[in-house]
Amino acid sequence: QFCRMNPQRSYGPDVISRIEADTRGEGERLNRLILREVEAGIKKMLGQLQDQTVVIAIAGNTTMQHLFLGFSTRSLGEYPFQPVDLSRKEFDLCGVPTVFLPGISAFVGADIVAGIYALRMCQASKEKKATLLIDLGTN
Repeated sequence: QFCRMNPQRSYGPDVISRIEADTRGEGERLNRLILREVEAGIKKMLGQLQDQTVVIAIAGNTTMQHLFLGFSTRSLGEYPFQPVDLSRKEFDLCGVPTVFLPGISAFVGADIVAGIYALRMCQASKEKKATLLIDLGTN
């Protein structure tokens, strides 16, 4: 079982609450909370995957991406809603090669990019096939 709750929920149930907490100076704590939880899940998984090659891909909405990577979310909560950085990031997490997928905008994050890739929507478009991705977000 690798399902884990996000400990940032103590700051509120949605991204607006977390942006407000970050703006009040809680960003470093929010970063530590999510990083520690993700690392715990990875360590548990690695303990069950002996002698297998592992690569990790992480995706999240733009606010979660910023909090995970330690970026300020202040600009996501104020007009013109500009992200700090949405680019693909590569690093090691728990000694495992890890990719944080890129986002698209302040309101279209790497979670949507992951869905687009998973459904092969770009390929479907070229083949003139209809596909639909529905994101039921928190706000």
